[in-house]
Amino acid sequence: MRHLNKASRLFVIAAVLGLAVTACSGTNRKVGSQSGGDAGAGPGDAGGSQSPGGASGTDCEHEGEAYPNGSSYTTNHGCTYCECVDGEWDCLTADCNPVGGSGGAAGSVVGGAGGTGPGGGAGSDEGTGGATAGASSGGLMTTEQWEALTAPQPGEHAVLTSGCDGAPIGQEYRILPTVGCALAPDYDYETNPVRDCTVEPFCSGPEDCQEEPFGSCRGFPYAYCDYGLEREPCTTDADCSTLTGGHCATSGSNESLCFPTGECVGPEPTCFYPEESCTNDSSCTQLPGGRCEKVIRFARCSYDLCTADADCPGTDRCACSELSEQNECVSADCSEEADCEDGEECRLERGCYGSVVAYHCSTSADTCRTAADCDGLHCSYADEHWQCVELDCPYID
Repeated sequence: MRHLNKASRLFVIAAVLGLAVTACSGTNRKVGSQSGGDAGAGPGDAGGSQSPGGASGTDCEHEGEAYPNGSSYTTNHGCTYCECVDGEWDCLTADCNPVGGSGGAAGSVVGGAGGTGPGGGAGSDEGTGGATAGASSGGLMTTEQWEALTAPQPGEHAVLTSGCDGAPIGQEYRILPTVGCALAPDYDYETNPVRDCTVEPFCSGPEDCQEEPFGSCRGFPYAYCDYGLEREPCTTDADCSTLTGGHCATSGSNESLCFPTGECVGPEPTCFYPEESCTNDSSCTQLPGGRCEKVIRFARCSYDLCTADADCPGTDRCACSELSEQNECVSADCSEEADCEDGEECRLERGCYGSVVAYHCSTSADTCRTAADCDGLHCSYADEHWQCVELDCPYID
């Protein structure tokens, strides 16, 4: 079996465990290339989100929605690649059976006669043949191409940390593409529990984030030890002793994940090891050859609604919402202390989870200045003065 590269392995483990591996959505650039066009996900029923184009030309239509010229998507478990070419979807289907070699999905996912091609298993009635063996007879790209597409990306970037006042992330950190796995078009939990996996669009700087004003590219820098481990099947935690803290992870699901190479990973238990943070290679001592990999995760476009008070209408002001981590325009009774009574100050009122509400002057009738004065309540502006109130905040999962 040919192994997935490190980035793909990490995603597969997280997906099998049901961990969150995607972040906030945004409009991002198209990434990756291969024979026939760029890799990406596509219209809703095609197994993922749209991979934006950028070339001039006529848009393509799918179920009443327009997709820019150059948009692309993969479907059919990664075996079919479609690209919008001047108003028409141009699709290429590779000669591959990603879930069990010749004999197809029936042999590996839903049982039946079974696949007989490379990487295919005999295919049992429970459907545990080719999907778990992994390699198929072909795919849209080679394993080497997929590894290059999902590895930390070379080249300079201009990615900021998350938050309203994001700081530039150092060039020693490289962008790590996110692999997303959407339900296959013919997905059925009982008979065809397959997800198609592709690289999600990402950005490398503000030039990629121009579809709305005040765009920037933001991500999460992280440094972890990479020991070059391959996927380790297991039956108990005792099988997972390569690194400390290992355990045999099961998902409780029968889903398989299929990649554009034609390779699929089944739901069998796999060793999971907690990530080990680091500062340099010398921090990674659990195995010989350990490297400190510095990456940027979830590099996505973020669009503020303003960057300064002048960007807001009328007397509104620009403020940072801790909830959305974006700058937003809010109403304002004041813009500075000079607008308030002598000795008073212009304060920003915050709502649930750090959301922004409005700017108001403090008054002599105030009963609080901050939430610290309110014993678990919020210090909010009501009845023309600041007072402690209980907010009915919605639950956020």
